[in-house]
Amino acid sequence: MPHSKQITLHEDALLPGLRHRWRTLIGLGVVGILAAAVVTGYARRPGAAALWGGLALTVWLYQGVFVWNRLGRNHRRDETTLLADFGPGTSLTFVRGWLLACLAGFLLILRPAGDLGWLPAVTYVLADVADYLDGYLARISNHSTLLGEALDIEFDALGLLIAVALAIHYSVLPVWYLPVGLARYAFLFGLWLRERTRRPIFPLPPSDARRPLAGLQMGMLSVVLVPILRPPVTSLAGLVFGIPLLAGFARDWFVVSGVIDPASEGYQELRRVLKRILLRWLPVPLRLIAFVQVILLTRPRILVVSGAAGAMPIAGPEPMSAASTVVRLAEITAAVAIALGVAPRVSACVVLGTLVVHAAGSDVSPAMLAALLATIGVLILGSGALSVWQPEPRWLGRRAGEKTVVS
Repeated sequence: MPHSKQITLHEDALLPGLRHRWRTLIGLGVVGILAAAVVTGYARRPGAAALWGGLALTVWLYQGVFVWNRLGRNHRRDETTLLADFGPGTSLTFVRGWLLACLAGFLLILRPAGDLGWLPAVTYVLADVADYLDGYLARISNHSTLLGEALDIEFDALGLLIAVALAIHYSVLPVWYLPVGLARYAFLFGLWLRERTRRPIFPLPPSDARRPLAGLQMGMLSVVLVPILRPPVTSLAGLVFGIPLLAGFARDWFVVSGVIDPASEGYQELRRVLKRILLRWLPVPLRLIAFVQVILLTRPRILVVSGAAGAMPIAGPEPMSAASTVVRLAEITAAVAIALGVAPRVSACVVLGTLVVHAAGSDVSPAMLAALLATIGVLILGSGALSVWQPEPRWLGRRAGEKTVVS
């Protein structure tokens, strides 16, 4: 694949071209927001259109200013030569930012009714897909830039804040969940304060958990924004997914502020103990709980009476359709895979998908909550000890499009 065109002149000669591309993209975004208001019908409701479009445009222009101030970073990490264009990856990141701006607009209006009620969830899912693909496109096209990295980090934080605020606005997550959305901004504000007060800021070591936890959080928010879900399922999911993310930010803050020395023997020993408990042994009972509860939830509920003629069903469920049978078999198969530790995170996603459907169509029982809690635990922690096959750590530890170095 050919590399993006490079210009070796002084960056002042190239910046006007980048600024022209910036103006084009921002202008297209403005037109797109106005067109979206017309297509979705908000133009027939002037008040809602003004509120939705006003906030969407504000967020979009904020993103535009953020990019404008960093156009000089449109070069590869180990180079100083600016690239002539944004490349496919960063261009897709612009699209992601536009989707997040549209999502923000919903914060000022009531939850859409009918089919439009799915718009926020679909918008956020598309932004998540763009988040995955933009880095992939940047890497395979050899167009990974400092600008793209800055946008990726900023849009991660902005998207999380918007999605959390929207979930609270729709009453599917409690107000106390807002710190999850504000975590990165609070972290950056703390760093700024330390810098202003001339306090030391210690380097943050790399972590193999940050990206997976952030990805799981975005996936959870995509699901809770679906209009068929409600508390307590959404509240439980938020609690279980939010605790690890906040714990990670707290640990990072203690490191950069010097409270924790990640190289110390005491910290390393504590880390080994916690990993052994949380990642090796805790998942084992969670797997068993998930398996048992799913089997109990999926068994046919047929009442029988015993008599001289033997057991005889006197009441039972409606005959299952072919689709229901396939879903039930998939759920049971995935539950067995969780119990055995076979592709546990993939299997957990299958089980969670079916549990979400069940929860949307019926009252949530304690057994349902136990199954959700245990399955989410397996999704976050993995299957731990006594597992047959866990391929997911290799996928989670490698970014899409990243080349494997063979030594």
